[in-house]
Amino acid sequence: EYLDKHKVIEGVEKKGNLLKRALSRIAGKSDIVGDVRGLGLMLGVEFVRNKAGGVPFEPGMNIASRAVDIAIGKGLVVYPVRGCADGVKGDGLLICPPLTISNDEIGFMARVLDETIMELQAEIAPVLRSAKDG
Repeated sequence: EYLDKHKVIEGVEKKGNLLKRALSRIAGKSDIVGDVRGLGLMLGVEFVRNKAGGVPFEPGMNIASRAVDIAIGKGLVVYPVRGCADGVKGDGLLICPPLTISNDEIGFMARVLDETIMELQAEIAPVLRSAKDG
C-alpha cells in the first residue's frame, strides 16, 4: 500500500537516472573510474588503474575496500565489489540506496562519492603515475 500510495516504483527510474548522471560526472573528472553502469537505483562504479586501457588494479591494493572505508567515514554506506574484471582482478562499488531515497539524499550521495573518489585518487597518485609512464 505504501509503495502505491507514494508512487515509489514510478520514481525509481527518475531517481536512478539522476544518480547515474551524477556518477557519470564524477567518472568524467576522475582518472580511476572506468565505467558507471546499472539499472534503476542499483548502480556500479568500476575502478581502473589505466582509464584509457581499462586496466584493473592489482587485487592486493584493495581499492574497493579503501573506497568503502573512506565513504563510511563520511557517512555513506556503499558495498565493495572485487574480481569484476576477471574473477580475481577488478574493483568497484555497488550503490544500492533505498527506493524511497529523496533527491536531496541523492545529492548527498553524489557529493560524498565525489569526495571519496578524489581522496582515493590522491592517495594512490604514485601508482597512477607509474601506470601512465609504463
